[in-house]
Amino acid sequence: MNNDENIPIPKVGESVYIDTYIFVTHGIDDFYGGLCEVDLVNTDNGNVYISVKEDPGTSYNWKHLYQEQEQLKNKFGTNRGYQKPDLRKEFNEQ
Repeated sequence: MNNDENIPIPKVGESVYIDTYIFVTHGIDDFYGGLCEVDLVNTDNGNVYISVKEDPGTSYNWKHLYQEQEQLKNKFGTNRGYQKPDLRKEFNEQ
């Protein structure tokens, strides 16, 4: 039996934890982690990807994210995730 079969797939409207992502050369995409609301679940060739309302346009691999949920819960508690783009030119050059 594949362990992936035991991973519950979140439903639209459920909350999941997303980690913080800070980009040195693309600060416009900076995101501060916490609880986020699932707004899309997509299955592609056996992989599950989710998107959340708080970070539109970003897709997360649910298998990877699922494994981090307990750690992220301890890290963020009840804090909500949010975008905080850094628009300074020096942090948005490639």
